[in-house]
Amino acid sequence: MDVVVYDKIGKESDRLEDLLLATFPQKTITDAPIASFADGADGIPIKSLSVAIEPVQDLHGQDAPYPAGGGKNLLDFRTKASGTDNGITYTNNDGVITVNGTASGYSFYQSKTFELPAGTYVVNGRPSGSTAALIVYNANTSSGIANPSADNEATFTLSETTPIYVRIAIGDATETNKVFYPMIRLATETDDTFAPYSNLCPISGHTSANVTRTGKNLAGVSFIGAYNTTTGEKAPSATSTYASTEKIKCEGSTAYACSAGFTITQLLAWYWDENGNFIRFDASGTGQVAFTTPANAKYLAISFRQATDKSDVADFPGTQVEKGSTPSTYEAYRGTTYPITFPSGTGTVYGGNITVNQDGSGELVVTDAEIASYNGETLPSTWISDRDVYAEGTSPTTGAQVVYELATPISIPLTAPQITTLLGTNNIWADTGNIESLTYRANLGDYINNAITTAVANALNV
Repeated sequence: MDVVVYDKIGKESDRLEDLLLATFPQKTITDAPIASFADGADGIPIKSLSVAIEPVQDLHGQDAPYPAGGGKNLLDFRTKASGTDNGITYTNNDGVITVNGTASGYSFYQSKTFELPAGTYVVNGRPSGSTAALIVYNANTSSGIANPSADNEATFTLSETTPIYVRIAIGDATETNKVFYPMIRLATETDDTFAPYSNLCPISGHTSANVTRTGKNLAGVSFIGAYNTTTGEKAPSATSTYASTEKIKCEGSTAYACSAGFTITQLLAWYWDENGNFIRFDASGTGQVAFTTPANAKYLAISFRQATDKSDVADFPGTQVEKGSTPSTYEAYRGTTYPITFPSGTGTVYGGNITVNQDGSGELVVTDAEIASYNGETLPSTWISDRDVYAEGTSPTTGAQVVYELATPISIPLTAPQITTLLGTNNIWADTGNIESLTYRANLGDYINNAITTAVANALNV
């Protein structure tokens, strides 16, 4: 057969495919963390998808970097110079303080005054065998609000943003090489291991993207065991009464229902924020089948428990996690992840968007760039910093990591995967940010049935 004939057949085949696709009604979802719809057509390509690329900044549970610190240790003793007061020598090594000498009267060594937002905090770091006190003061009233005993910690609560300072106090006593590791941390931070003060909230970007599509069932169990109740780390086990899902992208303040093909004796729900920081876990009460996620939750996992130990996830049949407060009929998990590779030489992208088309074409638009160590560069527009809060007319601190908006975005063509929908319910999300826009083709049968139902109803009302 002639090559020209083959070419004509190929073109006619493409045209026929285009005509068939055109018969499916198109619908668009915009600005959604997860694009969800219940009328997907089976195996039909998504016409277009636009996904945001958003920088991720680890704010350590806060709303923004703030002067009291962004790391675990919120107490900055580093700026206090070493010195001697009433017979006691204080040697300060990056916030770790060694105490020597005999006090003649009272001797004090005091941090700078700084503000802490409203919240509950824990102070620790006083060594065993020391007679010295480690006291947290309210700077407004000069009154002590926390004083841990040696090798222990003390909890205090602030009802509003409050200026505080911390003081090592020694009265008529001798101290020999007593080492203080003073630290104030959020009460939700359970690790009491000393960490140096750090006011850095690092910013990370993306070198690729992944788009995940599932059906109604967002995840089945994938391992025996659960997660650590303190750290949220995965805790697999050879045998256990629990089996658990991997992390699922979720929406905050949203109900998710759980069901299984066996008798559930308990459910555990685990939550993480957008930076992967563990928030908490919830345990089900009698008969409870749904959990509502915390407002800041971006990822969710579920642990299913039954009465006896099992060693294989196959012994936990029919597990289902779905959006909503009431479980529905079981549907096997049908998840697919579509990787999107950035073109060679692109590097890390800190802001922008990706467009994916049904024919495999795509575009990467870069809108933000990074300065690893700021040194007075002119910034054309808004910015975020690992240690500063943006205000119009201000500049970041010298040495800060900065991500700023480019004056002119950069457009880069890319090759994209063809993403198809499932029949019925679909949930689609990306690991780089929100779905900006998704245009899909609805199930033609549902569309025709709905049209007929509407036409009949209208006729009856005539």
